[in-house]
Amino acid sequence: MNDAMASSLAGQQGRQSTTVAAEDSGPPSGHHRSAGTAPDPMDEDQTRNRKGQWSALRLLMLVLAVAWTAMVVVGTALPPDMVPKTALHIWDKAIHFTLFAGFGFLWLAAMPAKAIWSITVVLAGVSLGMITELYQHYWIPGRSGDPKDFLADCIGVLAAWMLYVLGRFVIRRLTTEKKA
Repeated sequence: MNDAMASSLAGQQGRQSTTVAAEDSGPPSGHHRSAGTAPDPMDEDQTRNRKGQWSALRLLMLVLAVAWTAMVVVGTALPPDMVPKTALHIWDKAIHFTLFAGFGFLWLAAMPAKAIWSITVVLAGVSLGMITELYQHYWIPGRSGDPKDFLADCIGVLAAWMLYVLGRFVIRRLTTEKKA
């Protein structure tokens, strides 16, 4: 074997060993976990590192969140003759609560587990609730915006946020107890 081929082969082997070492080095710098804590499966860095099930789950949640948002927008823009009449006023508020709780939970599950994303999702849900009530009042003939519907929307988004945070806490707690 001549010197050029030997040098090329040695360079390729060196690059391969560097790549393997970089892949096995653990979390990126600045993202250190304390000893004894389990990795958070919904953490952005874990999603990026595990190109398997979590990225697929997050993509599924994103698709569901977009579809749910479209359903909320279309459902709240329907003319009055296409909206089913509810027998009790409370059911209307329960529907608003459920629509916006679903919106909040799906978007929270689709986004990285960072505080800025939680705040963004809650503000987006509150804004969507306000916008839907305003366009019902001003642009949909026969419909009117209702401040109580907006309140039910806000409570739904906040309930989704609280449930999501509680769920993450419980999951994190259970995974750390299994490791201990």
